[in-house]
Amino acid sequence: MDNENLNKLYLSDIRIIDLQHIVDTANIVIQERKDFRKLYLKEQIEKAMYKAFFYGKSELAEKLRKQDRMNSTDFYTFRTLDDMAEDGIISKEEYDFCK
Repeated sequence: MDNENLNKLYLSDIRIIDLQHIVDTANIVIQERKDFRKLYLKEQIEKAMYKAFFYGKSELAEKLRKQDRMNSTDFYTFRTLDDMAEDGIISKEEYDFCK
């Protein structure tokens, strides 16, 4: 193999490695963004739960606590406040109170 072809092969390998590095980095960023979003949404439920406890809405607080526990143990069934309202777990009034 002559030097020119060897250089082309080498440059081709570098491009593949660089492209793989970019894809890997993008996947890490996407996963970190998803994790951050879940933490943010979990925090929303926790804030709503403490607000409900503070204002004496213990039934709502218990619903939120139960969902918070489910979200912590099983991310496949992760629900947000919006999801809880859509699924009928909390009423429209309870949802408005939480927001």
